Amino acid sequence: MEVPMQQTNLETDKAKLDAKGSRVLKYKDQGNSMRFIFLTMVLFGVVIALVMFQGQITTLFTQDTEYVANRVDVIEGQTIRLTQSVRDQQQAIHSFEVRFADNKNQTEQKFQELEQRILQIEKEMQGFHLAQVTSYKVRPGDTLWSITVRHYGTGKYMLPLAQYNNLSNPRHVVSGSILKIPPASYFSGLKK
Repeated sequence: MEVPMQQTNLETDKAKLDAKGSRVLKYKDQGNSMRFIFLTMVLFGVVIALVMFQGQITTLFTQDTEYVANRVDVIEGQTIRLTQSVRDQQQAIHSFEVRFADNKNQTEQKFQELEQRILQIEKEMQGFHLAQVTSYKVRPGDTLWSITVRHYGTGKYMLPLAQYNNLSNPRHVVSGSILKIPPASYFSGLKK
């Protein structure tokens, strides 16, 4: 009978071992579950960090497509901040095109007005015959008065004729000198 008692003792020892073993396993399970919770939290944090980082990357890439810059040489490590968006530059280009078109239209209009004015002046000038300046060789006994009466029919152009020929004394004309005789219209256009 002792054998069965030993078995019983073994069974009770087994039960104690099982109880101890289950406690150990229970503690091991609790340790594993703590590790599992810790790893889950770390993994969850990494996922959140990646999502946030991806959002920043997406924002970074969308900002790059919204900005335009001229060609710039960049030294490694420099940070370049673009200040104008594509929309702003498109608006600036559009306003420049509008101003250019307005200026072009105004220039064309002024050019047409100028052409019309030139045509009008040409029509007015068709009736005029341009008089030529003639030369006159002074003869002995000629006076400036007699020369103006001979060419203009009146002596009223004597002083303007002296000025035209750069004569210092209109009463003294040297025989043999050559005077330039402009048309009377030249003197009538001068202010008195």
